[in-house]
Amino acid sequence: MSSRRASRLGVSLALGVVTFALVAYAFHGSPPNGDFWRPWLGAKALLSGTTPYGLFSPTGPYAHEFPDLYPLVASVPLLPLMFLPFDLAAGAFSGISAALLAWAITAKNFNRLPIFLSLPTVIALYSSQWSVIYSAAFILPVLSFLYIAKPTIGLGMLAARANRRGIISFAIGASVMLALSLIIAPGWVGEWIATVRAHSGHMIAPVLQPGGFIALLALLRWKRPEARLIVALALVPQNIAWYDSVPLLLVPLTLMESLVSTVLMSIPIILEVLTKGGSDGVVDFWPRGYELAIFAYLPAVVAVLRRPNSID
Repeated sequence: MSSRRASRLGVSLALGVVTFALVAYAFHGSPPNGDFWRPWLGAKALLSGTTPYGLFSPTGPYAHEFPDLYPLVASVPLLPLMFLPFDLAAGAFSGISAALLAWAITAKNFNRLPIFLSLPTVIALYSSQWSVIYSAAFILPVLSFLYIAKPTIGLGMLAARANRRGIISFAIGASVMLALSLIIAPGWVGEWIATVRAHSGHMIAPVLQPGGFIALLALLRWKRPEARLIVALALVPQNIAWYDSVPLLLVPLTLMESLVSTVLMSIPIILEVLTKGGSDGVVDFWPRGYELAIFAYLPAVVAVLRRPNSID
C-alpha cells in the first residue's frame, strides 16, 4: 500500500471511529430522537412484515408531531443496525458516513478535509443525517444506490453527476432494495404516498427561499458537475435545514475555498447559539431569511464561477 493510500485510510478510519464514539456517547442514556430514529425503527418494522407509518403521530406509539416521511426502502440498508441499541446504531451510521466521506474527498488531495469542521456537517453527523453519506456518494458512484432513501435530494444529486457507474449502481441497488421491501411489506408504497401528501407541506425548494435565485447562476458553468450539484440541490423540495446543505461543501477544490465555505456556513449557526435563538430563547438550527442563500449557496456559486465551463 502506498504511503498516500495509507494516509487516506488512516484519516478516514480515525474520523469514522471518533464520530462513532461521539455520537454513541451523545445518545447513550437518552431516548431515541432525530431523523435516523425513523428509518431505524422502519427496519424493525420491515423485518416484522409491517410498516412504520402509523408509529409517529401525536397519538401514536412514538408521540411526535412529524410522521415518518422516509420511504420504507430507506430502512433496507439499515437492517444490519437494527440489532444494536439506538445509540450504537446511530453512532455506527454516522461513523461509516464520516469515514466514507473522508475517503472520497481525499482521493486527489486533502484540501477539502475542513468539511468536517463545518457546523452543518457536525449537525448532520450528530443527528445521523443522510447528507454526509450522500456527499460521499457524489464522488463514489458505487454508493449511488443509497439515493433511493431520500429520493428528492438523492435523484437531484444523481442527475447532477449523471455518470454511467452511478446510474448503474442506482438502478441495480435501488431495484434490489425496492423489491426486497415490497416482498416483505407489499402495501408500504401506498401508505408512504398518503403520508407524504398529508404532511410534506413544510418542504420547499431552496430556490424559492429569500435570495435562492442565486443558485441558478451556477448554470453559467453547467458543464461542471459541482455547478449542476448546486442547481439540483436548490431545485428539489426538502427541509430547509443546515444539515441538507452539506453537499455544497463539495464545491470547494482548494484549501482556501474549503476554509472560507466552512467558516461562512458556520457563522449563522454560531450566531444562533450566541444569541440563544429567537424571542422564545429556543436555539434551532434552521436557516432564517437570507441565511441559506448568503452563507451556503453564494460561496459555492462564487467558487464555481471562477472556473472554466469545462470538465477538469
